[in-house]
Amino acid sequence: MNVATAHSYRWCEQIARRAAKNFYPAFRLLPLVQRRSMCALYAFLRVADDLADSDDPPGIKRRDLAELRRALHEQREGHSAGRSKDGAPQHPVANASGSDSVLAGFPLFPALYDTMQRHGVPVQLLDEALDGVEQDLTVCRYETYADLSRYCYLVAGTVGLCCVRIWSAATPAPRTNATTRKPSADWSLATLSPTPLATAAGQALQLTNILRDVAEDIERERVYLPAEDLQRFGVTVESLRRRQCDERFRALMRFEAQRAYECYNEAAALAPYLPPPGRAVFLVLTGTYRALLDEIARRNYDVFTSRVRLPRWYKLWLAARALPVRYGLWD
Repeated sequence: MNVATAHSYRWCEQIARRAAKNFYPAFRLLPLVQRRSMCALYAFLRVADDLADSDDPPGIKRRDLAELRRALHEQREGHSAGRSKDGAPQHPVANASGSDSVLAGFPLFPALYDTMQRHGVPVQLLDEALDGVEQDLTVCRYETYADLSRYCYLVAGTVGLCCVRIWSAATPAPRTNATTRKPSADWSLATLSPTPLATAAGQALQLTNILRDVAEDIERERVYLPAEDLQRFGVTVESLRRRQCDERFRALMRFEAQRAYECYNEAAALAPYLPPPGRAVFLVLTGTYRALLDEIARRNYDVFTSRVRLPRWYKLWLAARALPVRYGLWD
């Protein structure tokens, strides 16, 4: 690994350690190569989210996200077109020093490209993830659950598909034999990377985020809960602004939470197909977010009084509980 790529990975890990409160403890369960790759993926998504959530006018945000997308493609082309004197791929934006670039000083792309190349992560998935981030700049209401599901795929399902590739890279994984119903070892998860199981996991996590952040989102005039569901349960946007946690709101939240639980249940079928380290991380991440959903339900769906959080000790306990899975001692 060249110096620029090693530095880039260290930068990405610093971003993940500082910002990925619900993710980084799980990342540490992975072998070094996969852990670094998860940090690179997270750093890319974090940069995109930060650009979209800045205080800049919408036009500036769109420009900055367009620059990030352009850089994503340029660094791939730069790798193909030329190398520096030490043989390292050229990364135009990563190496830029001009103050006019919003990405100047972000040594993101050497690590990101190495991750994409090493694990077969297609640029199309990252493009779709950026589509979802950009959608937040123009869409603040969703009419139907189908509309919301498409958004969830863009911002979270794509990430699930990236993770599946990172976790299973060059590792045989089991496939259920149609006759014996037992796993057979001649199959790799890479052939099933577009599976709905990975996107269901992303949808489950994103729905949990949406339910947790209802109060925060309405302050930004964003309502992710489908309009058809608000109408069905008699909840209005104005009542959300007033933080009105009555029986109608609780019934709506209970209904949406059930959808999230169904996604978790569907996604659980992915675990047996992952090699032990990836399985451990998957169980910690879904366990963490399912626990957040449980806490929302325990509060009787009152997400207005205070933000729903899990204590740090609980996240560490989930990671510790996954150690036997990580080392193949327990399924």
